[in-house]
Amino acid sequence: MAATNILRSRRTRRRAGWTAVLALLALILPYMLVNSPQFAVFGNTIPLSIDVLSYAVVAGLAVLSLVVLVGHGGQLSLTAGFFMGVGAYLTMILSNETALPFALCVVAAALVCGLLGIAVGLPALRIEGAYLALVTITLASVLPSLVRLPVISGHTGGSNGLSLKYTPSAPDFIGQVPTWLGHLPGIGPSYIGTYALGPAQAASVWIFYLVLAATLAVFWLVAGVVRGRTGRAVHAVRDHGIGAAASGVHVARLKVMVFGLSGLVAGVAGGLYALVFRIVAPETFGLTLAIYLLFGMILGGHRALGGAVAGGFAVAYLPVITGQIKHIPAVPDRWLVGPTASFLLGLLLILFPLVLPGGVAGLGRRLGFLRPLGTGRTDAPAASGGRATPPEPGTAQTPARTAEPDTAPTTSARANAMSPNRRETRS
Repeated sequence: MAATNILRSRRTRRRAGWTAVLALLALILPYMLVNSPQFAVFGNTIPLSIDVLSYAVVAGLAVLSLVVLVGHGGQLSLTAGFFMGVGAYLTMILSNETALPFALCVVAAALVCGLLGIAVGLPALRIEGAYLALVTITLASVLPSLVRLPVISGHTGGSNGLSLKYTPSAPDFIGQVPTWLGHLPGIGPSYIGTYALGPAQAASVWIFYLVLAATLAVFWLVAGVVRGRTGRAVHAVRDHGIGAAASGVHVARLKVMVFGLSGLVAGVAGGLYALVFRIVAPETFGLTLAIYLLFGMILGGHRALGGAVAGGFAVAYLPVITGQIKHIPAVPDRWLVGPTASFLLGLLLILFPLVLPGGVAGLGRRLGFLRPLGTGRTDAPAASGGRATPPEPGTAQTPARTAEPDTAPTTSARANAMSPNRRETRS
């Protein structure tokens, strides 16, 4: 028991250290990227901006919806891009045409996407695996055509897209933060500066913090669901549906609920996307986005909630980086003339799953930064909702043997069984 407490305290200290590092990066990075700096890597100029950083957070939320549906629910689906697009359009329409606060517009759009997820999950009960993936590919590619329909093009903008009229105003202290961070040794004078931000720059930083706060809230809610009693029931359905049903779990209800939760999370991501870029176009939420999000889920780890963050950064930054590569060491420049960005991006899509089969989360587990799957708290049966106590280190667990009833057949019974045609005669 003492060794278990020591391991838990070490894990707690390590988690607190990583939380402090991430909090410091979240404070400094927006002010480093607010002026869209450019970095030179092997002779290639890579532009970075705070809008791309905000989009990385939003993409991580969209990847989280796939982690919930595919990794934990076991449903191979490509609907995240569709729900994200619906959430973005609904948020913009509600914000532009009603007097609702923007936060309520995002919540309303997310609820609608959750209901759409339930509607998609009902027919998905009869199809699984590759067949479900084929059906959802059609759904992922149909949104650009839907928003162009004459019936709704007056609200969606048709082929021209839609712009957001709402402009958030940043508090005064947001623009004054660089005057404090600019005095940090090494980082401040070189990358942040000591001057106050303008209204547009302060608004971009404020939008990043709003997006980050909303994303953390959704991650916290999803983690509570996945690690609770409902999550254990979902895992039981994913691993063995028949056994879960025999234990009293309502399989159909849980599958539909997972679709609804995934649609709700992707709808929130769509609303935040509208806030970051302030414009949506039909081509943005097509099949390409669905494939990128699926790649982000594979890269981060299909069952790791924290891996969705790494997947979101890959979705946001890899197209930007590959689009600016003009020079590669030991590669002739003439080979990089033409549409090399698509080639390099496709090559990375192939190589990353081969090099990191378990994703970034799997690499973290192998290096000891993350807890391996299946260790620590063991899941109790889903139907009971209880929790099992982990074994103490150094003790071996032996499976309990159940007493078997003495039902061995006697010699006469075996003889009678071997001669089925024998009839008993009455004396």
